[in-house]
Amino acid sequence: MRNIQTYIFSAAALGGLLVAGSLLHSRGSRAQGAYASPVSVMNTTANPVPASPAMPANPFFQEITNNISSGSLQAVGPGSGAFAITSLTMTNFGGVGQSIRVFQPVLSGGSPGSCIGTSIVGGGQGIRVEVQPNSSIHLAFPAPIVINASNGQTCAGVTFENTNGTNYVNFVGYSY
Repeated sequence: MRNIQTYIFSAAALGGLLVAGSLLHSRGSRAQGAYASPVSVMNTTANPVPASPAMPANPFFQEITNNISSGSLQAVGPGSGAFAITSLTMTNFGGVGQSIRVFQPVLSGGSPGSCIGTSIVGGGQGIRVEVQPNSSIHLAFPAPIVINASNGQTCAGVTFENTNGTNYVNFVGYSY
């Protein structure tokens, strides 16, 4: 009988502690602020869900070569707005290594909104790549290289080591 009384008393004491513990609290244990965040309901006429992921409005691709008539310093690009280069592929079809440089040029002449007929009179930092004989190098940029307008024209500058027509540069990106 004594064991039963001990168990009942122990259970009652434990239950009392649980009840007392649930009623007591410290100042630091109180939740501050709201428990729910505002919810934005999607796909309504006031807030529709886009039908497809956003893509650049003006994709851009252009290939340029170091042929003799164009010279070793050339301008390439959409001509107006801003130009974002997302990847470059440089190919050397020749028998010796060649240096190719892509950069933000300072332009003069030509028609506004066009890279045709422009002269490159300077330029800043850029990407210089040594392309081995009979090989290609592909560079993809997670954050695109942005070329802004110079004298009303949006063009990238390309410098080739020679003018023998064996080097090609493919520009992929978008204009905006």
